Amino acid sequence: MKKLCVLLTLFLLIPAACSPAQPVTPTPDIVQTAFIATMKVMNESSTQGAAATQTQLAQTTPTETATPAPTTVPPTLTPIQPTVPAVMATVLKESNCRVGVYKFFPSLEILKAGTTAAVIGQNTENGQWWKLQTATNQCWVAGNMLSITGDTSKVAVVNSPSTPTPVPALKWDAKWSINLSSDPADADGTSQKYTVTLTQKTNELTGSFTATWSTIYMIGYVSSDGMSVSGELYPAAHPDKQYRFFLFRNTENHDQFRGYYYIQGEGQRGNFCGTINSAVLPIPCQP
Repeated sequence: MKKLCVLLTLFLLIPAACSPAQPVTPTPDIVQTAFIATMKVMNESSTQGAAATQTQLAQTTPTETATPAPTTVPPTLTPIQPTVPAVMATVLKESNCRVGVYKFFPSLEILKAGTTAAVIGQNTENGQWWKLQTATNQCWVAGNMLSITGDTSKVAVVNSPSTPTPVPALKWDAKWSINLSSDPADADGTSQKYTVTLTQKTNELTGSFTATWSTIYMIGYVSSDGMSVSGELYPAAHPDKQYRFFLFRNTENHDQFRGYYYIQGEGQRGNFCGTINSAVLPIPCQP
């Protein structure tokens, strides 16, 4: 209000300063014009003051800053290293893994060449034998059938079961129903059933039969316990190829054998299994 009075006074005195000294009588128009001009100046001044106040408040008011979430560092995991057996055995050629350290002990399974297993015991009562932990059994294999790696001095000496009473070796001379593949690359799809009469003299086994694709002659040699046969097939249609076969009597049922054949120099194995005395054919055909 004080500023308004001063401005009005100055506005009214200006004409007096520029004219001869004469009495000035303010008219309503002059007063109204002066009032409007004064109010405009005051409005502009108020607007500038408010803007300055807002700027000052913005500069002095602290800005709220969000508190960052704590960073979680994941724990460092140490990988668990698998335990490797100290002594390992590799099967050199297909072998019986037996209940004890002698050939008269029954075989729990037949290990294929290249099979590896942990060595868990040893025994020298009947030559060097190693006790293996296979995928399904703990059983014994003769040392000359294995390649051993590792410190064998750490392998414990383990007792073998009592030597069983020898039993007569199984004989193979009989009339067999067999299942044989014509193509090793499709062992199951090309399997067909035939009949063959096998003749055994001492440890030599012979026989012949006619398949759909050829007449086949066979000659093999029986193991001392009669549990296996290895030999050769001679298909008349393929005299240029060498066929090897292996047969294994079923330890649970001696009226069955499982087996296979392969062509020398080729990778696939064909089915070759059989049965006598009306027993069913084993499934699967190969051991």
